[in-house]
Amino acid sequence: MSAAAEPVSAPRRVRAPGRWRILLYPVAPLLALLLWHQGTTEGAPNVPTPGGVLESAQLLMTDGQLFDGVRISLIRVLTGFAVALLLGTTVGLLMGRIRVIRQVVDPLVEMVRPIAPIALVPLAILWFGTGGISAVAIIAYSAFFPIVLNVFSAGRDIDASLMNAARTFGVSRATVLTQVILPAIIPGLIVGARLGMGLAWASVIAAELSVGIDASANPGIGQLMLIFYQYEVNPNPIVVCMIAVGVLGLALDFILRQVSVFAMPWQR
Repeated sequence: MSAAAEPVSAPRRVRAPGRWRILLYPVAPLLALLLWHQGTTEGAPNVPTPGGVLESAQLLMTDGQLFDGVRISLIRVLTGFAVALLLGTTVGLLMGRIRVIRQVVDPLVEMVRPIAPIALVPLAILWFGTGGISAVAIIAYSAFFPIVLNVFSAGRDIDASLMNAARTFGVSRATVLTQVILPAIIPGLIVGARLGMGLAWASVIAAELSVGIDASANPGIGQLMLIFYQYEVNPNPIVVCMIAVGVLGLALDFILRQVSVFAMPWQR
């Protein structure tokens, strides 16, 4: 049989995921809520219950405490993350592209990186006092290391043929930076940013709990939890604050994922 007479199979259609699958997303939270309800006893001391958490959430949203705390903590997280993103990208890129800087800075990064953010609380309080600036410093410290390490790895692994081609055609250093280096480090930067944002939210509670309450400033989520623990001895509003942090972290990670889709269209 000639090639012209051979039957041509139709291209295989890839089925898009059905919209009904969206309904599967809340299954795990609803199951966890059901198990939580079944495993708790109403009136048990120091045990949060779904009903108590819902009631506390309504009260905190009605009087505005939850929204104020979320706003303060969100500002602190975004400020600390922005500082970490700027410093981590700069240091990581220099380490990845300049060997002398890598040899000098890498041992220092690897020596400081294992130190837990909570260990910096005494120094932060001594340098910045209690309150927001200390919390921002601790958050920036937490988010810095995943960013710098991922950018460093991406900058170090840039294809040498791309750099050689740019040099061969006499491309300026500024053009090489904007057209070759920066696009090459975007995947590593996105991964580092997502990890850094997660650590920023993981550290905001510890940072705000540790630096205490500044009477001249509004309390963040962590400081609200400290107030509920010390003065009300009520676990339900503490759980509300924990849920708020989880929801905010999920929302910001979703935003970063959308940024990655925009910044890396070749991976769509």
